[in-house]
Amino acid sequence: MLKILFRVDGSRRMGMGHIIRCLSLAKELKNAGVEVAFITKHKEGESKVISSGFKAFRIPCDIEDSSEGFYYGSPEDLIEESGYIINLISDVKPKILIIDSYNVSMDFLSVLKQKVKTVYIDDINRFNYPVDMIINGNINATDLNYIKHTVAEQMLLGIDYNMIRNEFKDLPKRIVAKEITQIMITTGGSDSFGLSQKLCKWILTNSKFENIQINLIVGSAFSNKLELNKLAREHKNLILHENPNKISKIMLQSDIAISSGGSTLYELCACGTPTLSFVVADNQLGIVLRMNELGLVQSIGWHNELEKESLINNLSNLMKNFEKRKEISSNGQKLVDGNGGSRIVEKLLQMT
Repeated sequence: MLKILFRVDGSRRMGMGHIIRCLSLAKELKNAGVEVAFITKHKEGESKVISSGFKAFRIPCDIEDSSEGFYYGSPEDLIEESGYIINLISDVKPKILIIDSYNVSMDFLSVLKQKVKTVYIDDINRFNYPVDMIINGNINATDLNYIKHTVAEQMLLGIDYNMIRNEFKDLPKRIVAKEITQIMITTGGSDSFGLSQKLCKWILTNSKFENIQINLIVGSAFSNKLELNKLAREHKNLILHENPNKISKIMLQSDIAISSGGSTLYELCACGTPTLSFVVADNQLGIVLRMNELGLVQSIGWHNELEKESLINNLSNLMKNFEKRKEISSNGQKLVDGNGGSRIVEKLLQMT
């Protein structure tokens, strides 16, 4: 059976977006009859992989991932990691290694490419990647001006290769409600900056929203679950959804979403859910700005710039503007068809 290895990290402080998008692609590969396993460093990412039904190999790691920005490992770190991966390649004998990590260098990728066909999932085009294939399914991918390292290198760029989950395929056109009854809040899989509690408190303590249900998505790596449960007991219109099996259901029933940038925005587009979006990491900035420019979301800035008054004003204005919400909803559903993973799998199978 064809084997593919993923090298990807996710943790409480780093975030789980990379793990989640790789799991989406892994499930597509599994459906195509491919045996898939993961290589990861942190226990939260390992747990998420295992709970999703895949095998995980954990790299020994003494370094805490950074809560701000990206950690770029030293040459010594990467030499040690590449040695671990090369030994694993010798044992597992995969046909393809898919890497979704910012902790890479040209030398690191070149060494691995000599051992196995190598695919790199990217967001930022940090340097000229020496791999067999680059995947960037973001809306701003072609703006990054990728240059091929070799003539044979394949580039899968843009929204046609977005790794959205199966539950977001072929959703019906949304009927936008004039009256707002439910608002969804999602801050990512780890809520590194404690935004979930802050946003909920701002809304719940404002009388404008006392009759509106707040659907808060609680990720597997949240560290403030006790506080959130206490808040939900105090406010009956706050509903906590911890690791929902089908998040599309919550997106579809919510009239408006408040969301961090990243892959969740494509899911909200597929559902036609009008969204206020904020940025929590450098790699999200280009996505949020481009989506805002195209009328797919409404940007409300960086997470550390959020203020109660401006958030309430933005939310209230969007609630009142029925035509704006219809426009955002329609634009989003036209953008995302949910078949990006299938297109990637087809290209990967052609590599073998």
